[in-house]
Amino acid sequence: MHFYKPISLEMKTIFITTLFLFLTFQAHSQTLAGKVVDANTGEPIAYVNIGVVGTSIGTITDINGKFQMEVSGLLSQAQVRFTMIGYAAKSFTLEELAKNENSIQLKEEPVQLAEVIIRPGSKIKKVGTTSCNTRNVCGWGGTNFGKGHELGLKLDLGAVPVRFQKIHFRLSKQSFDTSLFRLHIRSLENNLPSVELLTENIILTVTKKSGWVDFDLSKYNLVFKGEIALSIEWVNVLGTNKDRLKRMNGSKEYTPIVLFNTKKNHGSTYIRRGSEDRWKSADDGSPTFYVTVQ
Repeated sequence: MHFYKPISLEMKTIFITTLFLFLTFQAHSQTLAGKVVDANTGEPIAYVNIGVVGTSIGTITDINGKFQMEVSGLLSQAQVRFTMIGYAAKSFTLEELAKNENSIQLKEEPVQLAEVIIRPGSKIKKVGTTSCNTRNVCGWGGTNFGKGHELGLKLDLGAVPVRFQKIHFRLSKQSFDTSLFRLHIRSLENNLPSVELLTENIILTVTKKSGWVDFDLSKYNLVFKGEIALSIEWVNVLGTNKDRLKRMNGSKEYTPIVLFNTKKNHGSTYIRRGSEDRWKSADDGSPTFYVTVQ
């Protein structure tokens, strides 16, 4: 794998319990596998982040709440963290997860929303990277995509609160019929993404081959101000189109890709290779992502 450069006012406590979670030991590998479900309804929970803290090792649950993650070579005290937007995170050691019939409970976090007044007639403005160099790209390439990988950029919204109307991406090319990404908006600490500001999952579904892709965010009532980090997280793909494969990094083999245009020598790109990995910043350009706000 190559990595190229409902906000709800009232929330009830929900428990997520694993039906089964176990370590399968093989001669040459160790695999952590399981299934995450909602304890109240018994329904599987899709797209829960699971990562080994401080490493790029991680995955997310599939649409049926199932996951499988290779953990060979890790110490028994390595911390595995389960996270989901809107829920309090919980961590376990690999040793703890080796026990049969583990029960993991994640409690939904209540959010007290401050009252924000957006005056009627406020002007619509664009914030972010609105143009690109078509030959410069960032994104993902390969068949073994790392679930939980993210890329994004910094946005300066100004001192006055604004409401998000739409988000826009300039897609260079994708090899799939459908790609799914999760939107993240975070505060900044030491000029790197920090605390998640969203309280619900927003999944962006991309079906275009290339060009501008727009998503309406007005129904989510997203209101922010100041400097924030906006990123998208790899979630899933459906249907590989063999006519859209591309050779990357000098390889002779054609591989499926999802690539976004970038603007060279403009801003920076935030990169994280797993949900529990450390953030990095590449300062030679930024992805062509921007939001329209009011």
